[in-house]
Amino acid sequence: MALLGVLSAGPLAGQERGGWPGRTAYANPSAAVAAELDLARAMAERGRWPALAATAAPAAVLFVPQPVWARTWLKSRTDASRITPNRQPVRLWASCDGSLVASEGLWNGAGQGGWFLTLWQRQDDGAFKWILAEDGLATAQDAAPPDMVSAVVADCPERRRPAAGAEAGRHRARPEKQKVRDLPPLDPAGHSGASADGSLRWSVSVATDRSRRLVIAWTKDGTAATVLDRTLPGN
Repeated sequence: MALLGVLSAGPLAGQERGGWPGRTAYANPSAAVAAELDLARAMAERGRWPALAATAAPAAVLFVPQPVWARTWLKSRTDASRITPNRQPVRLWASCDGSLVASEGLWNGAGQGGWFLTLWQRQDDGAFKWILAEDGLATAQDAAPPDMVSAVVADCPERRRPAAGAEAGRHRARPEKQKVRDLPPLDPAGHSGASADGSLRWSVSVATDRSRRLVIAWTKDGTAATVLDRTLPGN
């Protein structure tokens, strides 16, 4: 699988970002592209379920079609099929602080083709692990990815000033590390999340007919906008 280049729009890595006060964070969609390609290789070598299990964040979610904690659900599963489709990212949307990247792409194999979406979350060590993985319905078999991958970064939120009397850069709040065994029950009607700075948001809702709606939203050029809105029939 060859990746010919990444076409970026807006500032990417190398500039200080907003987000957690006093923390330098970077939007680096190229790292998410690399994680996506590593996942594709792992799927080809080990099978879909083992590859997803090895690269899932602690709070990763799958919809089957109701939401399940991915690590628990994947633990006892082997490859879903003997043929693993080829996967290629096409476009990415990154939060300003780089803590969350949505990657949409195309897959093909076994006489079928379709689209997929992966949400990549940056971990404390800088590595990216997925928190949501969706494979769409089959589309045109001959759909080919473009030569360049599009990557766009959300607007940075306004920097928050420390409250009066607080020491800037000290004792700042940090997200707590999540452990699989401590995760709460999931709402069968859906699940949602956002980047640490709130500049990239996502939600999945499950209807009574088991179909689900996936929405990715952000703020760009000063305007709140939806970048992806898809409905998938029930499994």
